[in-house]
Amino acid sequence: MYSRRGFIKSVVAAGTAAAVFELTREAKAALPAVTQLPTKGAVVDWSSYWISPRTLAILRSRTSAPRVVSETADAVVIETASGLRQFYPTASLDIEKRSRAVANAGISRQVLTFPSSLGIDAALSPSEAREFWTAYNDDLSAVVKSNPSRWTGLAGVTTADPAWSATEVERAVGKLGLLGVSLSSAALETLAGAEKLRPVFAAADKWRAHVNVQAGHASGALPGYTAVAPREDDAPELRSLFDAGESLALAAITLAHTGFLDSFPAVTIQLSQLGGGTPLLASLLALYDSRDNLGDGLGQLRKLYYDTAEVGGSGHIPEFAVATLGSERLLFGSGYPETPIREVWDGVGKSSIPEPDKRGILFANGVTLIASKTATLAG
Repeated sequence: MYSRRGFIKSVVAAGTAAAVFELTREAKAALPAVTQLPTKGAVVDWSSYWISPRTLAILRSRTSAPRVVSETADAVVIETASGLRQFYPTASLDIEKRSRAVANAGISRQVLTFPSSLGIDAALSPSEAREFWTAYNDDLSAVVKSNPSRWTGLAGVTTADPAWSATEVERAVGKLGLLGVSLSSAALETLAGAEKLRPVFAAADKWRAHVNVQAGHASGALPGYTAVAPREDDAPELRSLFDAGESLALAAITLAHTGFLDSFPAVTIQLSQLGGGTPLLASLLALYDSRDNLGDGLGQLRKLYYDTAEVGGSGHIPEFAVATLGSERLLFGSGYPETPIREVWDGVGKSSIPEPDKRGILFANGVTLIASKTATLAG
């Protein structure tokens, strides 16, 4: 009998194999013309990463990962808690330069979050994490309030101290004017882990907040969770991609199939990168739901939102997500600056997704969701 983790690994592996096929010349010729970046109308980029000035200063001061390892006039290089290196253009960190870049890309509003791939939640002690996220949320609030029509912010919290994090969600939404909170997927891989974060979800529900789930490690204090970094000679970059897809799919199972969210009806949930292995999981549920009496498993997955960050540039991965999860809960997200906005926009735009669904993903779904949530923001 397969364990849940073993089952999801097989799902993600099969999905990865299916997702990297090369389109034939005939298939490419049949694709519609590339959708142009918008020159008017509202477009919300639901997934982008920003490192604030005070948190960047903390990363510069650290002698162990995550930490800044080098800087030039053009980029900051950060070593993640897993030992990988992430490059962030300085233009994406400077909020004025970023605003111009976002406007030039045709984006009217961008949702800012801290990149969970750096592994802050796994590496910092509870006291260090509280200092880090307080600084980040204050910096983020200042940016959002400086241009509330351009920026929306999601707070950072620590899974090592759920009680403090619940209080911080209240402060972030109720006082700082942020839309909600971002959590690492690893924290939600099991129901036991999610239960530890029940106070955080209760605070989010009180404020009708939005919860973004990014692929990333969580605190080792969570039950049943241990982050193990791959060896340098063991293809760590490829394994991190696989682990991200698995972790997001496990989080989707916890959130959609355990009843955990029943207590928090006002919370909306967004999984980044199209939920990792979730589209293939959905295809299996469509096959097995009726045959094996599993209930409405596919319908439960379709209650969550999924963004196109990073993986959307391939085109065929969003096609698969639409075929399995439907388009109504898919949101445009770029993953900027780790992925160029244009790359993801073109990937969705030149895909074979039907035009009404495509317009929903690129325009209507994101605008409708932001309109339903922003009424809760503090002035």
